[in-house]
Amino acid sequence: MNILVVDDEPFVLSSMARLIRSQYASCEVEEAEDGEGAIKILQRKNIDLVITDIRMPGMDGLELASNISVNHPSTVAVLLTGYAEFDYAVAAIRQGVFDYLLKPISKESLMQTVERVKHYLTQRKVQDGIDKSKPSDSTHRLIRSSLEWIAEQYASPELTLASIAEKYFVNPNYLSGLFKSETGLTFTQHLTNYRLEAAKQLLRETNLKIYEICEKAGYTDQAYFSRLFKAVEGMTPYEYRESYCSLGDEHLK
Repeated sequence: MNILVVDDEPFVLSSMARLIRSQYASCEVEEAEDGEGAIKILQRKNIDLVITDIRMPGMDGLELASNISVNHPSTVAVLLTGYAEFDYAVAAIRQGVFDYLLKPISKESLMQTVERVKHYLTQRKVQDGIDKSKPSDSTHRLIRSSLEWIAEQYASPELTLASIAEKYFVNPNYLSGLFKSETGLTFTQHLTNYRLEAAKQLLRETNLKIYEICEKAGYTDQAYFSRLFKAVEGMTPYEYRESYCSLGDEHLK
């Protein structure tokens, strides 16, 4: 694995690079003191992992991570951050950065992060090999697995794009784009449709209370569930149940 460490503090930079080399003799570790230097290395060498400080003069870590995402999408980015920039790091993860390390960095946290990246890259290679060996599949294997997981776990409020990405060791941005291209819907659109279809079935076929159906469909807020249901179906859950019962009564006459 090729690793690039980027930090404008020479002591921190050399310490991290030295620590990684001591723990992973097979890894090639490059060093850069700023974002511009990192870009030059990325342009001439295939880098698997970039560990970059978030606050640097010139091109900061967030800008570097964005550049990596666009120009080197197979490269994993991890941010080094202090408490002052913590919110930026969290936002960056939502946008596709793999992880963050909080300063001062401990040996354990650094090694755990490198191990996680190694595992992720290994799984990605395996997945890519599977995908390339099945050119006849009309739907990407990862998306099929994601759809099956949604069908099993839709009732869980914790089910998110990020949780599925973590389960299958893929970047959330990558999964989001692939989901849209393969299904024609965003992850949120598909999950909402699935949950509402489940709710409609329960409204038609059971006598459960609305709040019980809300929970079984994966929602914790009944008011939100009712507003969403009405926005999509044009009527409240109660009205939907009543209209279905009315149709049933008419059919029996």
